[in-house]
Amino acid sequence: MQTKVSLNGTELMLIVLISVVGQWSTGQDTTWSFLVPVCFLIIIMGLVFIGRQILSNQGKPQSIIIGLGILGLAPLNFMGLLAEVMTYIPVSGAFILFLNNHFKLVITSGIGFTIMVWALLAVMLARFWHTSVKLQLVQILKNLGWYVCWLAGLTLILILVANVFKIQWMLVILNAGLILGLSIGQLRFLVHVWAGNLPVQIKNQLVINIIICILVITLGVSITNVMFTTAPQQIIAHRGVYRNDQIPNSIAALTQTSHQKFNFVEMDVRETKDHYFVCQHDDELDWGKNQRKRIEDLTLKQIKKHDRVELFDDYIARANQKQQRLLVEIKPGGNNAKSAGTDFVSQFKSSMEQNHGLVHSMELDYLQQIKRETNKIPVGIVVTINTGDLMTKAVDFYSVQAFTLNPAFFQQANQLKRPVYVWTVRRPLQAQILATLPITGQITDIGSVVRHIEKSAPSNKSMFLVATAWNYL
Repeated sequence: MQTKVSLNGTELMLIVLISVVGQWSTGQDTTWSFLVPVCFLIIIMGLVFIGRQILSNQGKPQSIIIGLGILGLAPLNFMGLLAEVMTYIPVSGAFILFLNNHFKLVITSGIGFTIMVWALLAVMLARFWHTSVKLQLVQILKNLGWYVCWLAGLTLILILVANVFKIQWMLVILNAGLILGLSIGQLRFLVHVWAGNLPVQIKNQLVINIIICILVITLGVSITNVMFTTAPQQIIAHRGVYRNDQIPNSIAALTQTSHQKFNFVEMDVRETKDHYFVCQHDDELDWGKNQRKRIEDLTLKQIKKHDRVELFDDYIARANQKQQRLLVEIKPGGNNAKSAGTDFVSQFKSSMEQNHGLVHSMELDYLQQIKRETNKIPVGIVVTINTGDLMTKAVDFYSVQAFTLNPAFFQQANQLKRPVYVWTVRRPLQAQILATLPITGQITDIGSVVRHIEKSAPSNKSMFLVATAWNYL
């Protein structure tokens, strides 16, 4: 019976090196893109090899435990590489819309799947090591807690060092070190989970490991240089507001916000049954007594009997009067709004061109309809869950939820020279982190705060380290 687990540290460090090579290749031109899935497969094979060394007892279900352990790394972004791999998976417009419309369900299902994987892993480990399920579950949670503390502690220490020196090249090296440290941390987490409650002994070949660390740091510096930017970002007022006391999507708020001279005002429109566009975010109107009516099923006259709504015709007229550029989101609808893109262009082509405005939507069909009618109105797809190959879609820019933003995505978008706007920024810390990334602009409810942060961003790039740490969660 095993009393301890012995592993070769160089083999573990080679897995770390391959994971960083995969991240590095994402930031290069398309010549190197094949390395991402190749590195991913090599890492899986390497982890299988390590797992078989740890779980060396014969006649036991090794493969299931190894597979569950590898799956357990998915919520931690698989050593910073899973998000990169996901950007190569083909996705349809219908699938993107499904993810957008069922964001909470998808996230909840992901959390549930993770809990199920770790619980099943605890059961299998208990059978393998002849211990209790409770003990193995506690071990998994302890190792997960160790990793989270390691991530938070290492990031905080490096932020403090970065703020002491305040030198760009030092921050670049610190970020490369963070990539190395977090990759090692994830590997350590998995090894100790597989080992159950047995002690783990690592046999190191010091010289080789130092060489590998130098290679990882060098690649990490290259990754950081691709990501690192001091370029100014655009500030976009979400739903036309920058203060809590303003009414979203209203002409009154637009008038007030236009005096702030933000780059864009973002707002929402929906198409009625008789093809008017109203300034409205939600798809339903609440008329009381359990009467909820979908806007696309109502005529403008029916809506005005119960609600006060403002027409986009009036909204854009005021925007052009105030010389305020718009970022218009056409909200998705059903059968009555299936030609909303075509209808929008036929009604507002001239005024949108005068405005130099942009249009984005969760519904790819609307954007394709606009593209067929004109190439003078830039269109972008709104993404709630950032996954799949979006670079093949015929769009001019992307609007991505901040929660699911990943480095691979905006590196690929930047290579295609397509702007990336991030939504919705509601907290100063979030704005500080995003200000360090190579994105085009922030769609925010706190525009004045973001403007202040943007002005101080070049001297406060330490939040870039937080963005790197987020890529390992």
